Amino acid sequence: MPRHNNNNNNNTPSLHKTERMIEAARMEWKNAATRLRIEQVREQISEQAALTFDFISLLVIASILAGVGLIMNNTVVIVASMLVSPIMGPVLGLTFGSRIGDWPLVRESFFNEIMALLGCVLVGVIVGLCGAFTQIAEDTWPTTEMESRGETSGLITGIAIAIPSGMGVCLSVLGGNTSSLVGVAISASLLPPAVNTGVCFIYSLLLELGAVQSGNDMGAVEYAVIGSISFGLTALNILCIWVSGLVMFEIKEVAPAKQKSAFWARDLKVARDLNKRTGKNSKPLPVNITVIRQGLKTAIEKEQKEGSVRLERYGPFLPYGPRRPDYLRQASSAVDGAFQHNQAESYSLREQQGQQGQQTNGLLDMFGSIWAGITSGNNNNNKKDDDDDDS
Repeated sequence: MPRHNNNNNNNTPSLHKTERMIEAARMEWKNAATRLRIEQVREQISEQAALTFDFISLLVIASILAGVGLIMNNTVVIVASMLVSPIMGPVLGLTFGSRIGDWPLVRESFFNEIMALLGCVLVGVIVGLCGAFTQIAEDTWPTTEMESRGETSGLITGIAIAIPSGMGVCLSVLGGNTSSLVGVAISASLLPPAVNTGVCFIYSLLLELGAVQSGNDMGAVEYAVIGSISFGLTALNILCIWVSGLVMFEIKEVAPAKQKSAFWARDLKVARDLNKRTGKNSKPLPVNITVIRQGLKTAIEKEQKEGSVRLERYGPFLPYGPRRPDYLRQASSAVDGAFQHNQAESYSLREQQGQQGQQTNGLLDMFGSIWAGITSGNNNNNKKDDDDDDS
């Protein structure tokens, strides 16, 4: 008995080491799969938030459309500018990066959003300069569209619109429901207030310098107030979208849904843990391929020793050694027995077919002899008739 206990004690550390190696490989494999999914989503969001040529082109086009719609009081053109606007991309990058702790993505998205807003204001200034010296500006400015974005009551409306918009944009992009981004882009309306800021600021400056004259009682200060409130509306919308997006991430991640994907159930948490360990300025740790290989090798060896490796799964790639496991020998015996049984059945079937063939040949021979006798009898009768006619 003591000897048996000693053997168990000697095998216990080896068993624990094997389990640890297998578990380490399993966790490293899950981390690799998680990082791959997170990286795919991050790359998609980062592309939308980057200051590429397409981003800048769409930004300029949308800002021009918004500026024309504002000074001409055309709602349809303003809605078209909302659909073209790309500035929702950096907001989504800011939200996603904050949720997983990806601070390089947060800094990049924040910087690009600031640059995009400044670009909108600059295009608004240019559009305001082009329209300030026309009769339309003197007669109709500020238009209803311009003035509505400079009212303090619009800030409350903007909050009520921005909160569901932030939730919708997170679900739209991460859930693959890109068709709903159209409604989100219209409801968020981040770009027209920023363009309105540039139009109102430049017109306020021109009024202050005396370069233009207003056709109503509104002066430079009133236009400056409209521009300031418009920019505040844009900043407030971005803040509400960011906060509501984080809340939507939290709800989606912790909600007890039956069919929750691995991205929401596990990937976000693992990504946060990895980013915490790597720090704010460090690159993410590489996947340890060696741990995965050692774990797979250990798992295969363990399965071989326990005799639970399936032949259909691994085939001839695993060396079974001089003596195969019992279940393989039993399976081989069963296969050999079934093969021999099939051979016996095939042999008996061939014998039956041979006997039937012999019987058939015997019947054919009998019918052939009878037919030959009939034919020879008819020939003899015909010959006898011919002889009688000759005589």
